[in-house]
Amino acid sequence: VTAYPIGVCVLSQDDDRELNSVILSKGMPMPSEQTQHYRMTEPNQTAVHIEILQGPEGVAREKCTLLGHFDLLDLPPKPDTEPRIEIRLRLDTNGMLTATAWDTESGKSADLTVDYKNHPGTSRAA
Repeated sequence: VTAYPIGVCVLSQDDDRELNSVILSKGMPMPSEQTQHYRMTEPNQTAVHIEILQGPEGVAREKCTLLGHFDLLDLPPKPDTEPRIEIRLRLDTNGMLTATAWDTESGKSADLTVDYKNHPGTSRAA
């Protein structure tokens, strides 16, 4: 099972703080796969920087462990900030964590793979 919650860095709508939004909860069996949808932070945004974090839901970014980051680029601008970025986290039985971001408007995607079981600051329970 997962020893810690894993999520992505999001901007709080209340006070612009960077917080962890958990996608894979602590204690989930391995393998696990979960998906969440996120909105852009600004109208006409054309890129998204995605940070994969280990830490509890709603905890400040700087108090979480950064597992990795990647970018989703060249997105078509839209005047609204409706949810359009789908982020999927998948943790396999070997401890490989794959993060995939997909823009539902353009179909563009990007991904990142992290060897979670060997990442500094992480551990897992079997």
